[in-house]
Amino acid sequence: MSTPRRSRTRRPGTVTLVKDLLSYLGGWALIVHQAVFVPPADFNLTLVLLGGTLVGIPGVGQLLALRTGSGPLPDPPEESPSPSPLPSPSGPGANR
Repeated sequence: MSTPRRSRTRRPGTVTLVKDLLSYLGGWALIVHQAVFVPPADFNLTLVLLGGTLVGIPGVGQLLALRTGSGPLPDPPEESPSPSPLPSPSGPGANR
């Protein structure tokens, strides 16, 4: 008879845990710093979005990419053909 093996889940290493914890706390520090300690004239939305990305708020990464201009480029608007010029009523063939 064999004894059943316990499946052991692998835990992250100490370095990974410390790195993730510092990123999370750093994100909150950026958000709180901009919200509480920075005067309204010096408020920086990019730093708040960066903090939100570090904290892990869904969708903030896309907003930050759009704000910094590194996001996907939008499709260029299709150019419509220029309308043909209409004859002027004061031209040589105008009816009076």
